Amino acid sequence: MNRRIAWLLTLIILCPLLALAAPVAIMPEAEPFGADDDVLHLYVLDLVSADCMLLQYRGQNLLIDLGRARQFPKLHALLDSLSVREAAVFNSHPHGDHIGGIFKLTDVCNVSAFYTCFPRDETEPGSAQRPAMQHLDHAGVPVIRLEDGDKVPFDGVELAVHQHFTVPILNDRSAMLHLRFHEATLLLSADVSVAAQTFFSKRKGLSADIMKAPHHGVEPILGCFLRAVQPQYVFITHGSGDRRQTQGDLRRLGLPHHYATRGIIHLMTDGKRWVVEQMPKAGYTLSQPPGQSMEKTGNPLL
Repeated sequence: MNRRIAWLLTLIILCPLLALAAPVAIMPEAEPFGADDDVLHLYVLDLVSADCMLLQYRGQNLLIDLGRARQFPKLHALLDSLSVREAAVFNSHPHGDHIGGIFKLTDVCNVSAFYTCFPRDETEPGSAQRPAMQHLDHAGVPVIRLEDGDKVPFDGVELAVHQHFTVPILNDRSAMLHLRFHEATLLLSADVSVAAQTFFSKRKGLSADIMKAPHHGVEPILGCFLRAVQPQYVFITHGSGDRRQTQGDLRRLGLPHHYATRGIIHLMTDGKRWVVEQMPKAGYTLSQPPGQSMEKTGNPLL
């Protein structure tokens, strides 16, 4: 089938289903939430070729991946800006661009728990699991093993683990997180590649208003996976030229998207609607009360 026709058919299939989802609005046009609203926040750090996100709700903090060790100053700055002194950590998989920050995090933050979906002695090339486990043991941090179908504890929010653990490639075994907060949904797709995307395209319950592009957008998002998720908005945790196919595909589908490398992406929801904004690349401050509008970049959607 002609590629363009295939994408158009995907869009036709998606459109009726999007009406059932929580609407996603992009700042500065969107109305911000009020200081008294019950709002969940997700901050996507502006790292190159790495993932690090902070989920906040009612005083709870969950770091989802930690970027590279050398990128830790950016995570430290985010934690300081938001006065975060304690957080749990969920690690999608133990590659250095997702777990490297753990070695310095324990110096500046009380890590209440570390959730992993991999054995302590994971030996896949490129894995930093064993040194990370040794460091956590030395720091006295509880390490909790999760599996496909488990939930990450986070009061008021459902965080379901989805993992295809029978494939040989570590990226494809990385654990996705599906978030549900009232009517609002979000899928953090880790680094899943072709095999895992194909596998999960047949799994029910993965539809989401917002999706992180798999594997930093390096590889294309399969049409079958995109139809399973049905996102209204996609964010990409990188921004160089090798992501142009993903960007082109999203443009053809009319799906709004941002690159996190061009400024921290801040996602907010009250469970009924989403508001998305991108922070200025340099000199940003996150000292405003939760739910309030912050300074905008003024950049159009990419």
